[in-house]
Amino acid sequence: MAHEYKIQYVAHLELPPAVVTADIPASWRATLSPRGGPSFAIDGLVGAPPAITAIRSDHPDPVARIEEAMALQYGAGTPGVTRTALPGGRVWAVRREAAVTHARMFVPAPGGVVMAVAIVVHAQADRLAELKAVFDTVRVGTP
Repeated sequence: MAHEYKIQYVAHLELPPAVVTADIPASWRATLSPRGGPSFAIDGLVGAPPAITAIRSDHPDPVARIEEAMALQYGAGTPGVTRTALPGGRVWAVRREAAVTHARMFVPAPGGVVMAVAIVVHAQADRLAELKAVFDTVRVGTP
């Protein structure tokens, strides 16, 4: 089912929010942050609740904004990250860390990047396909 969220950019409440739509399964129970970003309770999923957030970037090039966001999340040079380039400039990124697998869908947005985030324990890494399928529906419109 399609849902719309108006998500304020982290640390930039003075800016218009990113208008984000996504097809969220009825079984995912959303809680909105004070900035409008949803996090989701999903039955049986262990790890941090999947969430959608937005970060600001002044870079005029959407590809450079994605790279900047990836460096903020995974470190300079994004060590150990497996990337999949997707239509619309989106990038699916996954890194296996010590105790968890950290995955994000990066979506270019006016003035920044929207990120759909999933961090799961290794034993549930097979759930990433399900999470990616939902995150692949994330789209950003204009305010």
